[in-house]
Amino acid sequence: MRTAAWVVIVSLLAAPSLRAAEPHPLKVWLTQHEGKAEHNTIEEKKSPSQAKRKAIAGAIFGALALGARAAILHQDVATAMVAGAVAGGTAGYVIGKRQDRQIADRSQLEQRVAYNASRGVVAEVTRMECSPCRVKPGDTVTITVSYYAIRPERSDLTISRHLGIAVGGDYQKVFTFDPDPFTLAEGGGEFETTFEYPVPKQMKEGTYTFDWLVDSADASVEKAGTANIVVSNAA
Repeated sequence: MRTAAWVVIVSLLAAPSLRAAEPHPLKVWLTQHEGKAEHNTIEEKKSPSQAKRKAIAGAIFGALALGARAAILHQDVATAMVAGAVAGGTAGYVIGKRQDRQIADRSQLEQRVAYNASRGVVAEVTRMECSPCRVKPGDTVTITVSYYAIRPERSDLTISRHLGIAVGGDYQKVFTFDPDPFTLAEGGGEFETTFEYPVPKQMKEGTYTFDWLVDSADASVEKAGTANIVVSNAA
């Protein structure tokens, strides 16, 4: 009888439906690297030419930084400066033009998603698309994301919007979109964000995963969005 009881307990603990949901990898990164995400402000509306200038500045900084380090360690300074220029140039690129717009208010959203207060605070990405999704280094990708958040109470709900760019599961760059926190009136709403990403000319060929996470401290349900962009010289 005691053995049977233990079997029931173990079965309950192992049941997938009863386990706590695993946090999204981007949320894990943000927790482990607090304050390390780069903020993107919509008022800046950086053009590809501005991004290019920043990339050049990043390349120069990267070259000088790694060159100085190599000199201190008595390593090949020229090789280090080339590597630093490539790394710095890639890191120097930023989000380009961006636009936020509201798709639905609280009342419209409640009807569309058949929201029930028993679900608690819900934050979900409903659509994430890239155009084009296969590009060459130096091209520009347009990404569109639709997302919503809602809570039982009709009081202001604050969320954060994060974008992570990953290769092989490792985030190379993470952005937090301003304003942060982003306030939703009456406890809910649905929005669409469209932005350009100028692909660095130094970016290596491969598949880059763009993850968009709508994060709320009180969320009981969170669903991220993903778009895969292939960078190829033969695109």
